[in-house]
Parts: sequence; C-alpha cells; structure tokens
Amino acid sequence: GAIKVIDVSDTDYPHIVHYKSFYDSTDVKIANGYLFVTIPKLGLSVLKIVPDDDPITITILELPGIPGWLDIQYGALYIANNSLGLQVIDIIDPESPWLNNTLPSLGLVGGLDFTEDYAFTTGGETVKVLDITHPESAGIVKLLDVSESTSGIVVQDGYAYAVGDDLVIIDIDPLESAYTAGSLNYGVYGDIQCIDIENGFAFMNRYGKEQIMIADVDPPDTPAFMPDQDINDIILDIEVLNGYAYVAGRYSLLVLDIDPPESVTQACMLSYDWYNKRSIKVHNGYAYFGNGNSLLVADIDPPELAHEVGAYAMMDDVREIDASGQYLYVANYKGDLRIMDIHDPEAPYLVNSVEVPGSAGGVRVNNGYAYVWCEDPDGIQIIKLW
Repeated sequence: GAIKVIDVSDTDYPHIVHYKSFYDSTDVKIANGYLFVTIPKLGLSVLKIVPDDDPITITILELPGIPGWLDIQYGALYIANNSLGLQVIDIIDPESPWLNNTLPSLGLVGGLDFTEDYAFTTGGETVKVLDITHPESAGIVKLLDVSESTSGIVVQDGYAYAVGDDLVIIDIDPLESAYTAGSLNYGVYGDIQCIDIENGFAFMNRYGKEQIMIADVDPPDTPAFMPDQDINDIILDIEVLNGYAYVAGRYSLLVLDIDPPESVTQACMLSYDWYNKRSIKVHNGYAYFGNGNSLLVADIDPPELAHEVGAYAMMDDVREIDASGQYLYVANYKGDLRIMDIHDPEAPYLVNSVEVPGSAGGVRVNNGYAYVWCEDPDGIQIIKLW
C-alpha cells in the first residue's frame, strides 16, 4: 500500500508528485492539513501534509482488531473495525489522537426479544442489550458474556434464556447487575436453535433429531433437563401457548399436547412435501407458518382439529413471522419485510413491503416498530410502522 499525491491542476495531465509507502493500508481521509490512514492489524497512521514534499508521519495509534474504512465528523474520526465494531477516535489534536470509545457491532443476529425498554439479541458469545426507549436512536448499552455461541433467546419474568451451545439463564433484574443465574450443557456443539417458555418449563429443539427437549427452569438458578421425548418430525421453530406446542417441522406442522411436560403427546399433524418450515407464529386462534416461498394459515381452534384454511405465495423463502393486531409481518429472505392484512385470516393479502439491506433473517414487532435482523450486511434494521 501507498499514499500517492497527484497533481491535477492540469486535468489533461494528472501526475504523481509525492509518494509515501506503507506495508498495507485500507482507507485514507484528509482533514485540517493531515492525512489519516487505517492500517490493518496495526492501527491509525497520522501524516502531516507538507507543501512540495512527501507527507511526514507524525504518529501511529495502535488499535485492537482490524481497522478498516474510516470517516471524519465534528472533530472525531470513526473507524469500522471488522472484528470489534465502530471505533471512535478523538482527533481534536491530530498529532495526539486517542481511542475515545468502541461501539460494538451487533454482528450476525440469531434471535431477539424485549422488555419494556430494552431489546436482547443473540449471536456470538454475548447477549447484546439495546436501549430502545427511543428506537430511532437505539444503541448497545450492555454486553452480557455467556462464553458460548448463542442463537435463540426468550425474555420472561426478569430472566433472559439464551440457547446455542448451552442453555444460559441470565438474571436481568436489575440490568445493571445482570449475571448468569444458571446453565445447562447439552453435550453437543451448536445443538439448540429455538426456545419457548411456559409455566416454568423451557421447550427446545434438538437440531437434526426428531425430539423435543424440555428443561425445568423453575427456579432459574437450578435448571434441570427432563428426558428427551421423540416426536414425528425435526423441529425448526416452536411456539408454546396454553398447554400446546406448535411446531414448524421440516415436513409438517405439528401440534403437541405438553400438559404435563413429562408426557408429550401428538394432538395433530399436517404433512407437507416441502422440507423447510423455518418459522411459526400463533395469533388469535390461527397458526401462520412458512412453507418454502408460501405463507400457510391453519385454524387451530381446537388444537386437536387443526387444519389448513389459507395460503399466500411469497417472492422467496419465509424466514421469520411475527404478528400484531390485524397485521402479519414476514421476513422474506429476498430482502424485504412484507406486511400482510389478516383481518380475515383465511384470506391474507399484502398491504406493504419495506426493502432491507442484504437478506432478511428474522423480525420482531414491538410498540409500533419492526426490528428486522439481516444477513450480509449483518445487523438490525428498525422500521417505524405507525
């Protein structure tokens, strides 16, 4: 890498007049007579611009991680660090820059749930907590280290239940002194992807196996596994309500009677040829679930007589579904959020769609906002709904 100073006074004959070599460099910005250059695996190099001579290196600020693209606003320099997030550098004195703050990146989001003022997201070995008091300016306020890779999360009654390599139960009341209250080890790496909780029991999938995992999590500081129970499909998503578990399986919609949890029985099963039902949402007596690039609707009242009553063709795979009032919110893998009117659940229709960057991986709706987590680029898009 190198910094080249090019004379463009004659636009027909631009030519290099000065040159400063680097072992490597990613980005460069100019401000107030100085050059700021990010150097991977090293940090920030500050050079002084000297008329009629090569730039002079003034200092190098060593930075953790891998510094990348940068920008300068209002006396501060912002560096996108591929491994750590957004680094904020104070350059009021350009010759003595210092690292003011690091704002962690959300990275790849696996799951999301809410309390009144906070959103809890999983992905990697931390649970990231966002202050959503004002969603337009939401930001990370706390990182909860769980020391294991996480994917799904449920927040309930002052506890966050995160699953991935392990089940980790975090006491979040109060958030300022959050700590790990209890945990369970599955013994299989990356085994659990989804979880729901009812009446002191956690219901989880056992990835790749036709089994439902159940843990007694009351009290949360002494959780205990119950025996795994065989079912007739592989669970991809699960929602528990009023003594029943509604399962989006690889080849079916399963309704399981989970009362009592020690003896799970199948109440109903709707079979399908397509193999990828990634998400399910139960709302007002109906189950909405994706079946490839179709949105399917089942009447589940009563659960034992569940039957399909409607369908809607989507543009791409249905990744995640949430509902609020008379609307359904569908994260469509192609890269948009689709809003469906379900005032007549048997005839859903599209009322709006909102493009998001990359691929939409999931959605949750909370207090008039949709939180859509995306892949490539990774992160959460917050969309005001009303």
